[in-house]
Amino acid sequence: MTSNLNLLTEELETLRLHLLVKQLENAYENVPFYESFFRENNFVPREITKISDLSRLPIITKETIQIDDTQFINRKYPREKYHSSYSSGSTGEPFRSYFDSKSWLRKKYLSKFRARKKCGLRIVEKVAIFETETACKLDKKNQILRYIRAPYHAQFFSIFDDLKTTLKNVEKFNPQNCYGPPSYFFRLAQLYDQQTPGLKNLKRIFTASEYLTQSVRDHIEQSFQTFVYDHYGCTETKEVAWQCKERDGYHINEDEVIVEILNGDSVVPNGEVGDIVLTDLRNRAMPFIRYRIGDKGMLLKDTCPCGLKFKLMRPLAGRSSEYIILPDGEQISPYLLTTAIENIPGLLKYQIIQKEKNNLQVKVIMGNSKGINVRSDSLIQIKECLQQATKGKLEVTTEVCEKIDIEKNGKFKVVKSFNRNN
Repeated sequence: MTSNLNLLTEELETLRLHLLVKQLENAYENVPFYESFFRENNFVPREITKISDLSRLPIITKETIQIDDTQFINRKYPREKYHSSYSSGSTGEPFRSYFDSKSWLRKKYLSKFRARKKCGLRIVEKVAIFETETACKLDKKNQILRYIRAPYHAQFFSIFDDLKTTLKNVEKFNPQNCYGPPSYFFRLAQLYDQQTPGLKNLKRIFTASEYLTQSVRDHIEQSFQTFVYDHYGCTETKEVAWQCKERDGYHINEDEVIVEILNGDSVVPNGEVGDIVLTDLRNRAMPFIRYRIGDKGMLLKDTCPCGLKFKLMRPLAGRSSEYIILPDGEQISPYLLTTAIENIPGLLKYQIIQKEKNNLQVKVIMGNSKGINVRSDSLIQIKECLQQATKGKLEVTTEVCEKIDIEKNGKFKVVKSFNRNN
């Protein structure tokens, strides 16, 4: 699998086309929704000659599948034989997806390991993994890890445990790598700043599951004196893209998934923002083909200086459910709000909340910045920037906090809107 990283552009495209045809044949033969569509539209998978031919297929959404998920699952195998993955439903849409054993192994372990290896992780190193599960469940996972061969020595920790106790246990484990949500590492960094550094061998922090703002990245890196590598994925297809050592864009796992950026049904030019639409090339159990996930992003024009041929993308803050709605009904992308205040001096972490149609609340955690009165100048800047981004139609208030709460599922949302039905 690792050798695919070294393929030339032409070889990679040939592989992707082969995998796409195989996936479409699987869908035609085994998945009721696609069997019906292909027959009704005289669509023959073997007639696909280029990746762009995907445009002949319908775009599906989570809502489409939730009507009757049996229409999207391989009917030849019982569900109990599949691996499953459950979304916690932070957008109000809990969802379960299914994977065959081979694709589960690739997506959960092999593709992740090759990406982490590209960032410098070595087989002999330790990895502390922070999960949104209880300590009781993770204890069982840790017991299993003692009896299996893994490409690295890992140990699970719960983000719900006491921070001080967790930090002591992590220091005892003494990892070279940590993996988890950026909001958790931010909280850990605040505690870490207050005591004698104990993670002397830490080389890398890998973040996932949440949008990583530049201010949070900077604070984590300064506190732990190490590099942060972010990656983007979802429950339905697992890891989609990841940052290499250059950390300028995210390399798409092009031998695992096809990424389209669309506005409606139209392709968006590279460098412009649109909806992320995914096609899984490997999973035979529940193949997501042209799946509009609800996230925003862009494909990048440039190639990466690292030399890797896998194309670059950039996921952006906010699902459609997190758009801010102005009093006249216009929707404002959370991306416009986060970029408006991202570089304000002294801003460590923030959360933008719309509870009422005329108001926007900003919770902020401030740090020290030379020459800046963070309690006045920066807060005024935040208000002015967000009022400009919302065209002066919302009243903006700020609140300085010592901490900002995470969601019940253990994740952190940069932008929250409760105004969907107003």
